[in-house]
Amino acid sequence: MEQRRYFNNLYLQSRYDKIAPDWNGRAYEGTRRDDIIPQLIELSRMESSPGLVVLEAMAGTGNLTRELASFFPECGYTCLDFSKGMLEQIPNGICERICASVLSMPFAPRRYDRIFLRSALYDLPELRQYDAVKEVARVLKEDGLFVLQTYVAGENSQPWLNELVNRKDSFSGFRPPPGDEVSDASKETFPRFFPTESELSHMIARASLREVNSGFCFLGRMRYLLTNELEGRGRSDWLDYARSIPPSIQHELQFRETDAGLEFNFPGIVRVYRKIPRG
Repeated sequence: MEQRRYFNNLYLQSRYDKIAPDWNGRAYEGTRRDDIIPQLIELSRMESSPGLVVLEAMAGTGNLTRELASFFPECGYTCLDFSKGMLEQIPNGICERICASVLSMPFAPRRYDRIFLRSALYDLPELRQYDAVKEVARVLKEDGLFVLQTYVAGENSQPWLNELVNRKDSFSGFRPPPGDEVSDASKETFPRFFPTESELSHMIARASLREVNSGFCFLGRMRYLLTNELEGRGRSDWLDYARSIPPSIQHELQFRETDAGLEFNFPGIVRVYRKIPRG
């Protein structure tokens, strides 16, 4: 596995390295939504061709690539992720595994026919998400397709959803507590960010990509306490914050407390894009 230096949130990277062995278990199934992979494959217009090259960016454990390789074994596959622990969960022989950042991918321009990015864009800070989409556009072929599966926020719930997720990261030790200064640029700890759908559309257009298929909407379901990422005082403090969120927002996100802990929805969308022709 090739590993490179790159801009990275080392706190968040440590989270994914830690949870990698459990990522494909029940605790995260509502976030992964692997059940919609067949729809993503259909939207991508994949075909079995030795010359077709496919990138799964921010791939995690490469579940989409595993499915693609089983249906289209003649194609070439690359999985890129900043977590070495996640990439190590991918069986050998399926794809090339590159441990690097989506913000600076070690690939030549116009290399890939298909690029998939699933349930991960929000892991980047607000001002870096455009950089990631622009980098995807750089390595996408002129006639290639970019399939994006991501979570978005409602206009009303956005500040609450972003604060809820980032407080969880902080209480879990995956972000420094407020006021903890980090001087090393390699340890940037900007928060994760869920854009609204309109913010995402603007970002895509700025990167010279155009929508060619509006895809579909879906819901993710997070069961944070089931993941065992929160323990002790951090768990109780996070729950106290969650319970303080206005009832209207709790209703919008479908909050529910169960024996497995707090559950709530992430609204998600799937879209397909092409490059806007130059000139």
